[in-house]
Amino acid sequence: MSRLDQHVDAVRSRFLMQGFFDWAAWIILGAACGLTVAVVGLKVFGVVLGAKFVWLGIVTVGALLAALILAMARCPNRMQTAVQIDERLGLKERFSTALYARGQSDEFARAAVRDAEKTADSVSLHKRFAYQFPKMGWWSMTAVVVLFSADRFIPQMDVLGRDEKRQQQAKMQKQQRQATEAIQKALVEVNSIPQVGAQEKSIVAARKDLEALLNKPMKDPAAASRTAQNALQEADAVRKKIQDTQRIANAAEQAKAFKSLAAEKSEDSTMAAAKTAIAEGDFNKASQKLQTAIDQFTNADAEKQQQIAKDMEQLANQLKKIANDPAMQEKIRQQLQKAGANADQTQRLMEEMQKAAAGDKAAAERVKDMSENLIRKMNGGVLPAPPQLAAFMKQVEQMQGQVNAQQTSEQMSQAAQKMANAMQQQSKNPGKQANGQKQGQKGQQPGQKGQPGQSPQEGEMADAQQAMQDALSQAEAMQQAAEMADAAGKD
Repeated sequence: MSRLDQHVDAVRSRFLMQGFFDWAAWIILGAACGLTVAVVGLKVFGVVLGAKFVWLGIVTVGALLAALILAMARCPNRMQTAVQIDERLGLKERFSTALYARGQSDEFARAAVRDAEKTADSVSLHKRFAYQFPKMGWWSMTAVVVLFSADRFIPQMDVLGRDEKRQQQAKMQKQQRQATEAIQKALVEVNSIPQVGAQEKSIVAARKDLEALLNKPMKDPAAASRTAQNALQEADAVRKKIQDTQRIANAAEQAKAFKSLAAEKSEDSTMAAAKTAIAEGDFNKASQKLQTAIDQFTNADAEKQQQIAKDMEQLANQLKKIANDPAMQEKIRQQLQKAGANADQTQRLMEEMQKAAAGDKAAAERVKDMSENLIRKMNGGVLPAPPQLAAFMKQVEQMQGQVNAQQTSEQMSQAAQKMANAMQQQSKNPGKQANGQKQGQKGQQPGQKGQPGQSPQEGEMADAQQAMQDALSQAEAMQQAAEMADAAGKD
């Protein structure tokens, strides 16, 4: 490439870049003004534009690309550039003539080209075609500052109330979501109610209302939440009703079981009164009588102590007989088999009833589920009508009450036997008791084993006394709960 061509191409590149700067200033000015108007409008109408820097980057790149395209389109060609060089350097059209005469064969044209080439070797373009700051550059910079100022300092307004509507809509959606969660939770509770209570009209209606709310658009979340709360209350009421019927059954079977407890003719009057109180269901009185018998034992002579110990052992044996009554267990077994349970199902049900009697709430639920499955199987795979289902579940409650009564009897029997053993040991070793020790035992509170001055037998009897008190208190609580449930049912 000749020196002439180098000069022309270098100047043409400068013209292209200068054009790019000039067009960029114009386009940035226009874009900044347009964006300023847009920002003010968005601020006034409360529209929040996300990813501002992304939008700004897109506009900036677009503006620069447009400026480059316009600069290339308006850039002078090589001939026009040569004319500009001739004018700027005062070369009397040497460069432009040379570009025009190239390729011609006459002597004048070749001489003009040689002259231009020679001139190109001797001229310098240094600082003759320098870049100039665009005329609109200051205006475009001002517009950019105004744009950023508008975005930074103009407050967000909401003349059309769109933000308020958006907040209300978000609040409504939150309330709808919370109401839906409450409805789903209530529906789970309603569906988890045992079938004997699931046929209650209030539960059927509550389930229908909850399912309807889930299957249609929710217009009133507050009303839906109230419906869910009412359904939970109905479910709690039905569950309480089921528990109350079981408490009543427990108390009834407990009363039947203890009625067989009779005093022996040879027994001490205090122990006889304690047995009579248990048989009549007056467990508070029974506790007082047993405490009296223990006090009498502490201050009695060896012969009297042996008699009280014997009476206590008789009480333990009678309670154990009630707890292990094979006739009652066989009756439960026959009732289950009569209801359609096979040998394996009967055994499993009785085991679960035993666990439920020991306080296992999960076992109590399994008893209900197994009972419902049993009557469903008897009825061709479907649950029977509510009256028939209620009658069957009442039988199950009575059987559970019988098992619970036996469990209570077993606890009382173990406590009485432990107390009788301690009394027998103490009556056989009267010499180990000091007078001060006897006085301390008289005021002894249950469960205070191992106090200073107390013999091992006294400590064991205190523990046994506490166990008996706990068993009697449990029986008393069961009876009181049944009475309260019965009174509430009548109301």
